[in-house]
Amino acid sequence: MARFAETGPMVVCSRADTQHPGEMQMRRIAAISVVVSALAGGPATAQGVEQAAARIAALLIEECIAMAEPLDAAAERCTEAIKSGRLSEAQIGEVLRARGVIAYRQQRYDAAMQDLNLSIQYAPEAGRTYYFKGLVYEATGEDRRADGQYRNARLYAPEDPDIVAKIRERNLN
Repeated sequence: MARFAETGPMVVCSRADTQHPGEMQMRRIAAISVVVSALAGGPATAQGVEQAAARIAALLIEECIAMAEPLDAAAERCTEAIKSGRLSEAQIGEVLRARGVIAYRQQRYDAAMQDLNLSIQYAPEAGRTYYFKGLVYEATGEDRRADGQYRNARLYAPEDPDIVAKIRERNLN
């Protein structure tokens, strides 16, 4: 028990979190305190610990998808969420897409494409993922492949304003 209390929060809270306090950090600390309380002799039930662990995973997903600065910390939250083992396939797809978008924003195009391709394996009908693949191809000068991804995006999300705008911009009607 004492070992978890000493090292448990370190697993979930990184140094970057303590340097950038905010609402997400406070919510994560609250979730961690529930786990620590349960393990330290509080109302320790398997259900309580399970609920706290699920809440921590949900917070990690939320932080990942928010893609707030610093981007490296956001990407780390994505990885932690996946490693939590508590995500549905759709959530894994969403988190991988977010991590891919973060890599795209950092101009790490190979990593972006790897995560976006994995995202499609988990959530093949998520039009935004194809849209972001198109952006990666466009950034690397592969216009024909980009156009193909934008068309795929339109198939799955024909009303998405970003996709509609990109289709128009590139005359893909």
